Amino acid sequence: MKFEKHVKNLGVHGVIHERSNGERWITGYRVSIKIPEAITGVMAKAIVEMPEAFNDYIQYEHTGIPCFLLKAILPEGDSGIKDCIRIFKSEDSRFECGIRNNDFALIEKSDLVEMYIGDNSDTFEEEVKALLIKRFSANNDTELVGLILPFKFEE
Repeated sequence: MKFEKHVKNLGVHGVIHERSNGERWITGYRVSIKIPEAITGVMAKAIVEMPEAFNDYIQYEHTGIPCFLLKAILPEGDSGIKDCIRIFKSEDSRFECGIRNNDFALIEKSDLVEMYIGDNSDTFEEEVKALLIKRFSANNDTELVGLILPFKFEE
């Protein structure tokens, strides 16, 4: 994911979340990106403990299911590209979610995108809780580098 672009978009309005293992993530709007270990200075509004839900997404990221970009929609006929919603679908076609175009711009071509599926506490049905953004490491393993929360949309 494009760490520098996310930090630039946030300015000083992001929040740094620290995990119990020492990892730091910067969160703002609907996106959270892992702060690379080599980066020691990032400005933010606050430094707080990682929210439990995000911690679960990170801790259980190995359960993510592959997905692909299905389509892009414009909510209104006269909408501009900034209003575009990018729709991702799971490979088994069971799940679908949208993200804002600004959030999509943070995904690099080389990133791997998966869906984190969880239960809806109201309906008790499975739903997409987050898109997991992963990067291939030198030894060809994947490392989770970002989370994007779904954007509710209607076609």
